Amino acid sequence: MRNPRQRLSFPPSSRLKSSATIRRIVAGGPRLLRTGFSAHWLRGGEDAGSDPGTRIAFVVSRASGGACDRNRIKRRLREAARLNRECWPARTNVVLRARGIALARLPFDVLKEEMKQALRQIGESTR
Repeated sequence: MRNPRQRLSFPPSSRLKSSATIRRIVAGGPRLLRTGFSAHWLRGGEDAGSDPGTRIAFVVSRASGGACDRNRIKRRLREAARLNRECWPARTNVVLRARGIALARLPFDVLKEEMKQALRQIGESTR
């Protein structure tokens, strides 16, 4: 039987870690601005090192505050994305970039709804 906590985690296979791929997506992919963050994406086939699943990266710059603030922002973005997993676009690499410290103070329900709308919009554009 599977560990019940496994379902709740953000699996490593869903994480986009390559800095070269992240730079390529941010530089060449379409962009969507939402409250507190921006989303950049490329379909899996458009990226040389891609696999068939959806992968997501979270980028928070030093302008967003100290390490504690940046880590909190990343945790909030990761959790909002995880809770909206049913909205993830298929076979797409997504980079979510925080836009300032305001994201740390944004109510989580608002962030979750913004994430849902962004992921749905990305999914519609990749069909």
